[in-house]
Amino acid sequence: MTLRVGDILELLKELAPFPLAEEWDNVGLQLGDPHKDVRRILVALDPTLENIKQAADQNIDLLITHHPLIFKPLKQINSETPEGRRLTSALLAGLAIISLHTNLDQIPQGVSYALARAMGLENLQVLVPGEKAEACKLVVFIPKGYEEKVKKALFVGLPNEINDPLACSFGVLGEATFTPPEGGGHEALSRAAQWRLEAVVPKAFVPLILETLKRVHPYERPIYDIYPLEAQSSLIGYGYLGELKKETSLEDLISHIFQALEPSGLKVLQARESVRKVAVCGGSGSALVPLAAARGAHCLITGEIKHSDALLARELGLSLIDAGHFETERPVVSLLAAFLREKLAGKDIDILEATWERGPFQYYSREGG
Repeated sequence: MTLRVGDILELLKELAPFPLAEEWDNVGLQLGDPHKDVRRILVALDPTLENIKQAADQNIDLLITHHPLIFKPLKQINSETPEGRRLTSALLAGLAIISLHTNLDQIPQGVSYALARAMGLENLQVLVPGEKAEACKLVVFIPKGYEEKVKKALFVGLPNEINDPLACSFGVLGEATFTPPEGGGHEALSRAAQWRLEAVVPKAFVPLILETLKRVHPYERPIYDIYPLEAQSSLIGYGYLGELKKETSLEDLISHIFQALEPSGLKVLQARESVRKVAVCGGSGSALVPLAAARGAHCLITGEIKHSDALLARELGLSLIDAGHFETERPVVSLLAAFLREKLAGKDIDILEATWERGPFQYYSREGG
């Protein structure tokens, strides 16, 4: 069976639910026919003209990017403008484009998680809960012997590196009574040992959790309750706070960043000689300086750090490493491609990464390039 653009779109909604995107954002299908067959997918950070041309040259059917192709409502498509050239080139190539932006920023396996993993961080906790990080309590009833299998379904999509107090469950064993299919009234009630399992989960992931639950639960129609909560889910948000395996000099951390992210250069504010607790935020995380310091981070790795925030970090004793917007988000491309390869295993679909992508800036020192 050939998959279509719409099928891939639904798959991506499982990974990064679209309701998580900020109100000002534009995520989802940016361009193209949702009924178009898909045999080749290209994953990239940006929908640049270069990536669109590369996609056309390589017979790509679907381009999946982090940054949206269209941010604001269009008044015209003029091929003499940069935006118009991108749109007309994609249209002429028959290319469909899907973008995952602030929804991919906030999920447990998103942009900052990919950066944290590249940095080798452990015991991850979300740095800033998102405004749409509503939580709910899910209660499900399970026959004895199936509790561990079903429990895993409640935390689908949660990486092992994340150490979150809400990523836990509570279970109590009880007795369920029910009327057997053949009938017989209350005197013929059957009894069976059942677990009541409950967990706090992100509201945005409930549809995915329920779908997984129905696949692994032994009953054709699982019994469950969903309770709204006033508390936010601390699994959804921007940035991560984690720990290196051991105390490391800032110089060694910088060397690791050059190896892992391959930036052209770094801007560094050294407020201390060694680090263990590190905050990361892919993209633009300058505004997180005071929160990272308040959470006890020794260093913040992000991009686009403002002058005023750097001065504040110095006073707070927080080291900063500005590795660039592109460079700190680039690891998510491989993570997204790996997700698609796993989900589409056995399908006749090629999944490529835009390995030629580079950040827009070059760095020059006083001595030269």
